[in-house]
Amino acid sequence: MDAPPSPEQPARDWSELPLEPLHSVFSKLGVVDLLMGAGLVCHSWLEEAKQPDLWRSVHTRHHHKVLDMNAGDLREMLKAAVDRSAGGMEVFVGDWFLTDNLLKYIGDRSPSLKVLDLVDCINISYEGLAEVIPRFPLLDGIVLSGYKELGYKYMVRDVYQVIGKTCTQLRRLELHHGSREQALGITALEGLRDLALVGGAIDDGDLAVIVDSCPQLERLHVTGCFKIVGNTVLRAKCARIKELRLQTYRY
Repeated sequence: MDAPPSPEQPARDWSELPLEPLHSVFSKLGVVDLLMGAGLVCHSWLEEAKQPDLWRSVHTRHHHKVLDMNAGDLREMLKAAVDRSAGGMEVFVGDWFLTDNLLKYIGDRSPSLKVLDLVDCINISYEGLAEVIPRFPLLDGIVLSGYKELGYKYMVRDVYQVIGKTCTQLRRLELHHGSREQALGITALEGLRDLALVGGAIDDGDLAVIVDSCPQLERLHVTGCFKIVGNTVLRAKCARIKELRLQTYRY
């Protein structure tokens, strides 16, 4: 004799979940998952996903969903994230779809920004960066790329002058594949304590000038700069630096 069918279980009402543990889970999700997943389940989840403290760190880099989206949709999504931060965004990690106009949009709405990472932002111009940087007076760290053929083709030392004058709290800088001129612009940032140079055209003499110009430097990482030999003069100037990683090359 067949067993009677089990009674049908009622559908789970996700909106009844307590908001406090829900908020804790949301805080571990990134921008893409909040906007395209969790925030779409029900009205209560959407309202919880709009809490400004969830948007203090905004980045989309390397998320698998981003690879299948067009630039227009990604830019609208980023605007939504900036708006939800309600001026409280502290960390921004950009991606390939970022433009000068979108960076300006962020600058107009993010006075609390402390970390700006533009290493993959190939469409940002020198002019766009120089215009927006003064809007981030609390900036503590910045990551830039110096690819000549891409977004920073016209980036010269002047941008560092702007950074030095307006971002007085800047302590950390990371420059990827910068030209010699771009790297020497760092001499305008006397308050730097943490500097990383990843790939670039500088030699021992250039790096010695940079070290001399940053008397508060405590951490220096230099990798992939093939003209760095590590001569006696450079090593003597770097002796005061607490944490030194100097990748050298012999020919």
